[in-house]
Amino acid sequence: MELRPRQAAARLPGLWRVVAMVLPQFSSPDLYAATDLLRLQLAGPDGSVLSCAGGGADAAPAGEVSVSGGPAYSLQCGLSAGLLPALERLLRDENALRAPGPGPASAPALLSTANLTLRYSGVWPALLAHASLTEAVGLIATLGSVARFFRTHNTRGMWPVALGGVLGRAQAWGGGGPRLALGCYLAAMLEQCFDVRDPHQWRMFQQQQEQQQQQQQQQGVVALAAPAEPGTPLWFNNAMEDCGQDPMQLGWLPAAGGAPAAGSAAAAQLDLLGSFALQDWLPSLVLSALAAIEPDFDMGPGVGTGGGCRLTTPEPQLVLLVTQLQTRVAAQQVRLLVVPGPGAAREGGPGTGRESSDQAGAGAAAQVAPAAVAATAAVGAAPLALPPAASSWEQYLRSLYGVDGAAAELLSKLLDKLRDCDWSDSEEGDSEDEYCPDEVLRRPTLQLIAALSCTRPGLLVRWLAVELQSAVWADVQARKAGAKRRGAGAATTRFDADEHMSGVFRSLRRVAHTEAMPALVIFLFAVEEEALQRLKPHTALFARGVKPGMAAWEVCSAAVEAAAVALAPAAAELAASVRGSVWLQRLLVGQAWLLAPAEVQARLRAAGVVLPDTRLGGDGRGSGSSTASRQGGAGSSGGSAGGSNSGSGSGVADREQLKRLCANPGCSGVAGPGTLIAPNSGKTCSRCRQLTYCCGACQLNHWREGHQTACAGAAAATAAAGRGAQGKRGDSSHGR
Repeated sequence: MELRPRQAAARLPGLWRVVAMVLPQFSSPDLYAATDLLRLQLAGPDGSVLSCAGGGADAAPAGEVSVSGGPAYSLQCGLSAGLLPALERLLRDENALRAPGPGPASAPALLSTANLTLRYSGVWPALLAHASLTEAVGLIATLGSVARFFRTHNTRGMWPVALGGVLGRAQAWGGGGPRLALGCYLAAMLEQCFDVRDPHQWRMFQQQQEQQQQQQQQQGVVALAAPAEPGTPLWFNNAMEDCGQDPMQLGWLPAAGGAPAAGSAAAAQLDLLGSFALQDWLPSLVLSALAAIEPDFDMGPGVGTGGGCRLTTPEPQLVLLVTQLQTRVAAQQVRLLVVPGPGAAREGGPGTGRESSDQAGAGAAAQVAPAAVAATAAVGAAPLALPPAASSWEQYLRSLYGVDGAAAELLSKLLDKLRDCDWSDSEEGDSEDEYCPDEVLRRPTLQLIAALSCTRPGLLVRWLAVELQSAVWADVQARKAGAKRRGAGAATTRFDADEHMSGVFRSLRRVAHTEAMPALVIFLFAVEEEALQRLKPHTALFARGVKPGMAAWEVCSAAVEAAAVALAPAAAELAASVRGSVWLQRLLVGQAWLLAPAEVQARLRAAGVVLPDTRLGGDGRGSGSSTASRQGGAGSSGGSAGGSNSGSGSGVADREQLKRLCANPGCSGVAGPGTLIAPNSGKTCSRCRQLTYCCGACQLNHWREGHQTACAGAAAATAAAGRGAQGKRGDSSHGR
């Protein structure tokens, strides 16, 4: 029986209540049907069409971002029926996460559910904009916890999972499959958040639509979808689909309600939750990218190394997208670092012609989004807003690029590929594109290096220390092997550290010159000079037996720090140029909505959710609990990681109303129906009274990972504040 539109609309609320109830039992065909239901464009029973009237590319003026009128009616019914809490409960099934499949209660089934309902449906930005804020925060945090869960609990022998949408290919993910699969889905969902708000991507999408229409009119047939090219709208989402399948359309996102009008409450919520998702997921995505770029990368307990731990097909290019996401984060700090003068240099030149298209795109983006440009300039010029925003980005990046962190390791791998790619090009003459499979990573890697070097110039020196250590050790082993073959008295050529490091920097400068980034070329000259001066004295130590297994930065830490200080003037010059570069300006226009971690924390607290700063790279002193600390009840002051119920003795009215996220940045707990810690529950550190954890395991883990040291300082600061308050009260009473 076929229903009329109004009859179908009248039944949608009841249908969605059933879907939310039986979601754990859904098979693959059921999930496909739910995906179509989420995208359904149907007017409500009263005739209202909400976002159906405003969505799609045709509704947007040329070159401007399409604006949604509201959530599509079917999506609104799903949200009202409790779709997000149902998805969160489903993903927090630990037994299912450990099961390799098949069946609905297994890791492949849960991953497919997340992929189809959240990513392929195209409703992710709309969910963030129009769902209950606390429900959306819980789902975002749960997805992050599941990604971290797969880091420590790999599902061996997992059944294939569909990489793409309805007709997408099945992917044999190997030993680290769950984390790689979920990493691809989360990265693709972040891409949707960025592309739907980017004027440049809308211009490109509209040009693609016009070209396809012209081809159809000329040829009389529907043109086949072109392969997903990096930089095109939703390129990563479409790289996940089978060749020949209709690609995801950027117009899907606003049609569902994912592009609310600027200044609206929905737009503010999308800004907040999109920023929170990026900051919460990026560390896990870096680990997934490492697994994709390095076949021997440790995938966690229970999984051996080797090719089975990486993607079995070249698509999608997860490493490229994660590199771009890191550049976006670094660009935010560069934006707040300096105010460009009228003579700020712009990168680009006649070297390759690649920059000319970027200049045209940036100019068009600036014309179609003057408000975004003005907002970016206003934020960058506001002196009162700079310190907290800049310091919170600095704190976040410092944690992300710690000496033993995955982001620093990924950057080293990218630099290795950049160096090796140039060397292979030099050997093959003019046929560089045929002999460098990582050529697509060149420019994104250089942009990441340029953005990071503006504030962290020591990262390049640290990489060179590791590179030099490996080269010296390889030379020592080669000379030993040669001496054995030729006899103990045979002469060998000594390793020349100057020549080796100069060769490495020549390679990097050549690639930077090829990609028309002269400011980076100049900066690399300065880094080479400092590196030769600071690192060369350590070559003898490397040769005597500091093996590559020992971290080179432990040996050269003082030299790296000294080089970073000496490079500050060169980094400032680079920052001035990068700040005025075309590629960075275009990037900032497209992400003018991105909030600093401190602002995310403040806005979530205003909405009733405490985001501890430990999840943003902090040490727990800025976790929004200072009032509780000043007025909190007695707790153990011993040297153990003691805990208590979070509500005991706090004596703070607002604390009773706040939900909290676990203070352990590595939280992988999936116990319970939701990730938000309700008032008067969880485990609170009894020493500093600043941090609350979802369970004792997370509290103990965070204690061992550094809170043991930070907590002593927090407790001392709290005690000092208490003594100061008592002194003021005593003075006032004495005065009376």
